[in-house]
Amino acid sequence: MTIKHLSLLICIVILTGCVPTSIVEEVNYMKGKAYDYVDGDNFKTTISIPIYPKGEKTSGGIENGTISAIGKTSEEIEEMIDYESPRPIEDGHLNTVLFSEEILDNGIMDFLDSLTRNPQIGRTVQLAVVKGEAAPYMKFQTKGNIQPPDFIYDVLSHAMEESFPRTNIHKFLYQYYGKGMDPFLPFLTLTGDRVKIDGIALFDKDRYVGRLPYRMIFIFKMLSEGHVNGAYRVTMKDSNDDVLIETISSSIKRAFKGSIENPVVSITVDVKGVMEEAHFPIGSGEKRGANIKKIEKQFEETLQKRGLELIKQLQQKKIDPLSIGNYIRSRMRDWNKEKWETIYPEMEIQLKVNVSITGTGVSE
Repeated sequence: MTIKHLSLLICIVILTGCVPTSIVEEVNYMKGKAYDYVDGDNFKTTISIPIYPKGEKTSGGIENGTISAIGKTSEEIEEMIDYESPRPIEDGHLNTVLFSEEILDNGIMDFLDSLTRNPQIGRTVQLAVVKGEAAPYMKFQTKGNIQPPDFIYDVLSHAMEESFPRTNIHKFLYQYYGKGMDPFLPFLTLTGDRVKIDGIALFDKDRYVGRLPYRMIFIFKMLSEGHVNGAYRVTMKDSNDDVLIETISSSIKRAFKGSIENPVVSITVDVKGVMEEAHFPIGSGEKRGANIKKIEKQFEETLQKRGLELIKQLQQKKIDPLSIGNYIRSRMRDWNKEKWETIYPEMEIQLKVNVSITGTGVSE
């Protein structure tokens, strides 16, 4: 070995020894954080930390611990939590941050600012608004001894792979600072040991302005990014029979015409799926083909009607989580934020939905 190679090896060994390490028995890894309003300017922060018993080498001995503190600023509360914790707190493992509806009356950015200034916080942290107090979401008993924040993170991540529009702290901030768009978040409920995505929390920039119910999640995703593996049920008008289409994939196209003073946006959604369940006989031959066409038409009318209702509801709230303003801005040199905000609530937005059933399953 040459002197040059020996020197390089010595440097690597020395530098490796300088990297700070954390042993799970000597630190508390914060996995989740929940914010609740208390009174006046006071709010409560609750953190979730997995507790590893000394000498325990299997996950079976891991317990969920929580620490709460009340104060007027994030810095003040973090200091109180540090004093209460028996071990140093590492926040590089944070994956879930929850907010009660009440605490968001004055906006969300003061809380996000303290998170984003921390270089250890990752871009994939999940944010959500919850029904009721947020602290219990850090404490409930999960199945399989999973830490509550990990459980919630997995629920959200799985939903975003299929039925829920994608979001996280990085996308929320992109939509907040972006032009012609507004952010949104999952809305959660907790019943016993069951956490459920129960809607979409809507924001006017950083101010929480209400939520869409669970039944509108499919429509919102259809209009914002399209589906990969969705499912939707429709009731036939002429017979009141239910039809379920699954394995739904959808794509969205937008077109713009007119001027900034009188813009018109047309949205076309193409939906493909397999009819998994129908509570009436589909038949065979020509009858089968006619029935499938009738079902396709019913789905088109239903999705189009509910899609337009959702668009109008967002316009009335003067919020744009579908990023229609950003779409027009990308196609107009003279796009103006102030002018757009006065035009958007009354502008014409057209919607056309095309449904194609590519296969059939069970019929009764």
